[in-house]
Parts: sequence; C-alpha cells; structure tokens
Amino acid sequence: MREISFFMANKILFIWPQEPFLPQGLFKHFVFLGETAEYAKRFGEVKIYDLSVRPEKRKTILAEAKKSDYIFIPIEAYNVIDAINLSKTLRKNGDAKIISYGSVPSVNPFVLSPYFDYVLKNGHWQIAIKELILDKEKFEKSLINKNIYDKKCSFESHEWCFPALDLLPMEEYSKIHPNQLEFSVQRGCVFNCPFCNEKSKVPEARTYQRDPSEIVEFLKKNKGYYYYFDATTFTQNREWVRELCKLIKPLKIKWRTVTRIDQIDEEFGKILSEAGCDKIGFGVESFLLERQKEFKKVMTPKIVREKSDILIKNGIVPRAFFILGLPNQTKEEILETQEQIEKLGIEYRWKEYISFEKVKEANTIEDFKIFERSNFPKHKIPGVSFELYNKLSSIER
Repeated sequence: MREISFFMANKILFIWPQEPFLPQGLFKHFVFLGETAEYAKRFGEVKIYDLSVRPEKRKTILAEAKKSDYIFIPIEAYNVIDAINLSKTLRKNGDAKIISYGSVPSVNPFVLSPYFDYVLKNGHWQIAIKELILDKEKFEKSLINKNIYDKKCSFESHEWCFPALDLLPMEEYSKIHPNQLEFSVQRGCVFNCPFCNEKSKVPEARTYQRDPSEIVEFLKKNKGYYYYFDATTFTQNREWVRELCKLIKPLKIKWRTVTRIDQIDEEFGKILSEAGCDKIGFGVESFLLERQKEFKKVMTPKIVREKSDILIKNGIVPRAFFILGLPNQTKEEILETQEQIEKLGIEYRWKEYISFEKVKEANTIEDFKIFERSNFPKHKIPGVSFELYNKLSSIER
C-alpha cells in the first residue's frame, strides 16, 4: 500500500507545445505523447495537454504545472523554440522537474541542455522515466554533461504501452484524421537511411515488435476505428507479420501501415489483405538513380510498378512518399520524379526534408527557425518557385 501511495503522490504532466498550424500527421502525438504518458501512469497521476490541437488558457496550464512534480515536453525540429519558451514560463511557476524528449534530444541534446532539468537522449524513454522516479541515483549515473540521460540499453516489451486514449484529445484528433486510431507496432530499424532519425532514437541495429496477442487485445478493447499501425518497416520480421495477421484476421478490421516496397511479394500481398490491410505507404524519396544508390535504396519505376500491382491485385492501395528539398536537389530531379509517379498512377505525397545533420550541428536555438512550420519553404531549390514548391508539398493523392 505504501508503494501505491508513493506512486499516486507523483503528479506528472505531458505537454505538446502549441504550433502555428494543426499537425498533418498524428502518429507522434499518439506514440511519443500518448504511449509514453500511458507508461508514466504506473508512477503517478498523469495529465496531457496537446496544445497543438487544443489551446488552453495560460492560467490553466500554469495551475496544473504548479501542482506537478514532473513535466515532460516532446521536442521535434519544428517546435524547439515553442518548447523552450514554454519551459521558461513553466519554470517560473513551480518546482516541477522539466524533461525534454523526442527527436531533437536524441540528435542534439546539448543545445537543449540549458533549458531543461533533464534531456532524454536515448529513445527508450520509458526506462528513463522509471529510473528518474523510482531510482534517481541510478538515473543520475547515466547522465552525461550534467543533465543529459544517455543510458545504453535495450528495450523491454513489458515497458511498451498503448496510447493513453482516456487522456489524449481524441475528439480533436478525429477532426484531423476522422475516426483513425494510431499506435506503434514496431520500433528500431536495420537500415540506415541518411534522412531518417530512427537510428538516433534507437541505435541498436535491430527492430522491436509488439507482441501480436497484446495488439489483438488492444484492438478488441478499442473497436470501431480505422487503425494505423505505426512502424519503421512493418514487414521486416516476416514470421511476426504472419503471426500478427493470422490473429487479427478474424477481427474483420481495416488498417494501414508503412514498409519498404521491395519487401512486398505475392505471399505478403495476400496475407496482409486477408488480415484487413487496405493501404501501405512506402518511401521512394526520389526516382533519380544516383540518389537512390546514395541511399542504398534502389526502387526504380519498374520495381514500384511491379510491387504496386501485387498490392492492387489484393485490394491494397499503394502510396509512395517522396522528399522535397534534399541536399543538392534540382528542379530537373523533382520534375522527372513527378512525371514518373504520375505515369504510374498510384497515390503519392511529397514530404518536406528535415536535415538531421543541421539539427545535430545547431549551436543556438535561433538555428531552429528554419524548421518551424511557419517558415515555408524550408529549402530553396534552384529554379523551383514558391508556387511550384507549395503545389508539390500540398499534393495528397
């Protein structure tokens, strides 16, 4: 009873900073925010404010912060300045420990260090939270540069929680993606794409998969949604995919995910379809062959066509992702890629490039202005007008 009372005495607050525009994607809100908050429930009373979708009065936030023992703020490249301003305000209003975690802390914790009590560099945030609250001495042994937590450890599946749906602003999320529920099924990656931050958060050269039976139980408890299975490369562990699809097939649900298109074959097209998968996203990044060789990810229009046909035949919609603003990208590369994907006639989307090298090299907070969502376009491409850049980055096909 004494342990329970100790846990419940902790007041834990999670705050996603306010941004100028509504988020286009929600997986980090469900996963970084929701799943981490659900784990923190083991150690105290937890509350979430997602200011990116639901603004709150200043006095409401400050009153809650004043009651809190710990405040966790997820930090991405586009909200660094907002997060630091939020931290400065909260610091004047109580004694809570303010902790930053997310993509930027994993790449450049040192630039954030002066503004937070602790910066979680390792992407296994649950382990850090447990040690901070239960064993501060052990936690502090893993600190570098005074307040940066960088413990080398592997992830334990029993510390992997589903999103805290009772705490997240589900009504607002549903306005962005109607009736969609997102949660992670895989983390880590065996590949090393230069534009991806997964290796910084989870440096182990492996993937972690959620227990299929736990996924099924979560789906049974939360019926009636369209589900997004967040993954790095969903089909990486083939035996796991077979087991998961076998278990969720009787549920008759609809869901989508992401993978590498070169890992799709006839067997998996059928397995995924029968389990209810109706859309798969995959990164092509560019159809420029030199670029693909640089990324060690050669996916020619011919390969994309052949693999997409397998999906289409099985009732699964293929969706290609391309990156706008890659280093040394030219107008010719962009237009050639655009022409090729239009010829293929499949869904696609251009995504703006975030240079994690620039994030890593940032020395001051002002260096993050380039990444803010109000700073558009983020990358100048010779010959590409604002109108063309805006048109491409707004395409949803």
